[in-house]
Amino acid sequence: MMNVFDGIRTMLAVRNYRTEKIPAEVVTRIVEAGRLTGSSRNQQQWDFIGSPAI
Repeated sequence: MMNVFDGIRTMLAVRNYRTEKIPAEVVTRIVEAGRLTGSSRNQQQWDFIGSPAI
């Protein structure tokens, strides 16, 4: 596992993004993984927007 110093030192700023669409199944898995993480006081006040325009 990477320690904090190595993570900061090797961080990259991305300025160019791919134009290809991410499959809906992949987006669903990513959102589900994020939803399962902890939140402050377990409030879980999530708002997900599924618009490709954003």
